[in-house]
Parts: sequence; structure tokens; C-alpha cells
Amino acid sequence: MFEIEYKGGNAVLITTKEKQLLVDGNVSVVGLKSAKTQNVVQIATEKRFAVTDDDTLLIEGPGEYEVGPYSIRGVAAQRMIDPSSEVKNTTIYRIEINEIKIAVLGNIASKLD
Repeated sequence: MFEIEYKGGNAVLITTKEKQLLVDGNVSVVGLKSAKTQNVVQIATEKRFAVTDDDTLLIEGPGEYEVGPYSIRGVAAQRMIDPSSEVKNTTIYRIEINEIKIAVLGNIASKLD
């Protein structure tokens, strides 16, 4: 079992008995107070949404990760603010917890390839 808590902006905190996972914790980008990141795993769809703390494991990019009860897969995508660019500046994540899958899309362009 797990809980999902909305923290404002793009930020979401997913909590299990074992570990917390913070998605896009830096909400100061949208004028809010950023979430606390002590002893959490953090994923960022873009670098600007990451909270930088020394004691935090930060995942910010494509790849496959296994952390505690979380199985995370990141895939590169194009941001909606860069529609004419071929550069993929954001990451879409699939988070799996006990056979339940959660998609984190972030600020992606409306057309996916």
C-alpha cells in the first residue's frame, strides 16, 4: 500500500512504509515553497524541478532504476516550451509499486513519437 500527496505545481510525494519518492519537488519555479527532501528519493522531469540536497538520491534522466519498493523507468521526451527543437529536454517516468504503474509526464510536447 502507498499514499500519493499533491504538493503543488508539478510536485507529488509517493509514500510507502519503506521509502518516500518525491516528483519535481522544486515548486519555487511556480512561486511556492519547495518540498522538504530529507531521506527521500527524488525524481525530476527537468533539472529545474530538482531540489538539491546532499542527502537525497536524485534521478534526473532516462534510464532504469530500482530503489526500495520503486521500479522506475525514464524515457527522454520533448518539452512543450521547445516545440520546434529536436532536443529532448524532459523525461517521462513510469513508476511501478507492487504491480501498480504510475505515469509522470511533466511538461511534454503534445505530440509524442
